[in-house]
Amino acid sequence: MLTPGTVLFQVELTFKMGWTYGRGPGCTETKVGQLVSKQVAGNNQWQCTQGCGGTVDVADVSYYCKGANPGEKWEQGEKSFTHTFIGQGPYTVAYSGGNWMDLDGGKGGGTWNLETVIDLRQRSDTGLSNSSPVTLSKPIYYTQYDCDHKIRIPVLDPDGDRVRCRMANGSACQSVCDALPGVTLDEDTCTLTFRPDAPTSYSPGGWYAVAITVEDSPTSPITVGGQTYNPGDVLTSVPVQFLIQTPTSLQPCDWRPVFVNDTPAEGAQIVVRAGDTLNLNLYASNLKNPAATISSIQVLGPRGMTQGAVTPDDKGRNNVFTKQLTWTPTPADVGEHILCAIAEDSTKRSSESRCFSVKAWDIDPCDSTPCQHGATCTRVGDTAFTCTCTPGYTDHLCATDIDECVSAPCQNGGTCKDQVNGYLCQCAPGYTDLQCQTDINECVSAPCQNGATCVDQVNDYLCQCAPGYTDLQCQIDIDECVSAPCQNGATCVDQVNGYLCQCAPGYTDLQCQTDVNECVSAPCQNGATCVDQVNGYLCQCAPGYTDLQCQTGKISDAYFDISKAIVGNDVHGAFFLFCPLKSAQNVLLKRDPMV
Repeated sequence: MLTPGTVLFQVELTFKMGWTYGRGPGCTETKVGQLVSKQVAGNNQWQCTQGCGGTVDVADVSYYCKGANPGEKWEQGEKSFTHTFIGQGPYTVAYSGGNWMDLDGGKGGGTWNLETVIDLRQRSDTGLSNSSPVTLSKPIYYTQYDCDHKIRIPVLDPDGDRVRCRMANGSACQSVCDALPGVTLDEDTCTLTFRPDAPTSYSPGGWYAVAITVEDSPTSPITVGGQTYNPGDVLTSVPVQFLIQTPTSLQPCDWRPVFVNDTPAEGAQIVVRAGDTLNLNLYASNLKNPAATISSIQVLGPRGMTQGAVTPDDKGRNNVFTKQLTWTPTPADVGEHILCAIAEDSTKRSSESRCFSVKAWDIDPCDSTPCQHGATCTRVGDTAFTCTCTPGYTDHLCATDIDECVSAPCQNGGTCKDQVNGYLCQCAPGYTDLQCQTDINECVSAPCQNGATCVDQVNDYLCQCAPGYTDLQCQIDIDECVSAPCQNGATCVDQVNGYLCQCAPGYTDLQCQTDVNECVSAPCQNGATCVDQVNGYLCQCAPGYTDLQCQTGKISDAYFDISKAIVGNDVHGAFFLFCPLKSAQNVLLKRDPMV
């Protein structure tokens, strides 16, 4: 009877187990996907060996047939079962037997043991109990004698913990501890490297065993049920054991099948929604030996996956063969599953394993359209997603418009206006172009007139006028007459960059500032003195002379007969008398206007 307050925990455990063909629960090639439950020799039960108050049976070893190969003499199956535990544990669940075959090197022939530890205490980082690492392997690997080999054991951890592999020891391996000579193990990638040859104590066609322990540890400090676990501290461990045989062959080591393009890459992850159907093709070929055909592609995958026959390549490639896998996960299949495949050709040569994971989820985080502004949503892992933003947006959901103005792209005082995946510069007056980097040349329109030189300025121009012009555009002829440069009553006539003085009579020079000296021509005769006047002159005659230019002598007292005088031409209002007297002189007389 349970005491009040007792907490019950129902735990689901999943195991994968391989047997020598015909000695296990009964998996054959025709029973793949079926539950097989043939009684096995010896112990037929999984048992709780620690924490349960004694040894308690928890489930039998019947399983769903996953694959079988009579030629390689192995069968393999998988099954999940549940058991109710009282309290948080920890508990140890194990399966032990005494049917290990005799192995080369003096190993085997004794007992073997598979066990795992169940700790139901709550993790501080997830709020749930710890999930153990998940792994998958074949029961038997055939590795050609005297060739180099690598076997990678695929592992994953539902909690995202760091997973590490190590060679098993103690009760975890029993009679098969250190049963593979000269092997090295990369603990981080869980990859075995070895060469079965005489120097490393292998026998041609020999049988050997591998026992590995897979452990998980947190990536940062956490607590489990109040107990602190730091990175490197082991949370749980899972056993992996399988056989290796080393057959001989006359063919070169690299004459073996390989997986080719369009097969999922090693370590890839494929996501499918629970209830949807996943159709997946694997492609293999023996590229080194075209005469060899692919006879089988052995697949170990999630429960319920159906496998088609090996057929020629559906893409038409020579000597390439394909196998189609179909899986429709149920809600009970939600989680991550490992799928591994090995191709075998008609010469019985096997490829390296190709392993990747298939995740089944009932909720796609992208269904809620979390990515904004046309971004593409891509599922990542369990419930996470990433948004691939359209240009111009950023952050986790692509909700933030990138401010392209942050870098201050607009020059010369331009105002930056952010836009989607761009910006608009509103330029200050006088500037143009995408970033306002170009000064607008206001001189392009030739605003300056009358031969002026245009000097471009910011949002303006300066006209350097040709002589004689002024104003903003040099459109105005400067009136040089405004300053009244012409003197002495002269008339000023404006000209370009100058003026012309039309002088009053008697004046000359540029500004009519000079009185014309009419005396320069010496108009006064007979020793007269010339006195310059405006536009004229005055002759101050010497004694005995008269008239304007003193060209006329005075009349003497001589007698003459005027009646005999000859009247000459009229000169300046006077006339000449040509006297016949020898003593008389010709004289100029003023005409009396009244005569």
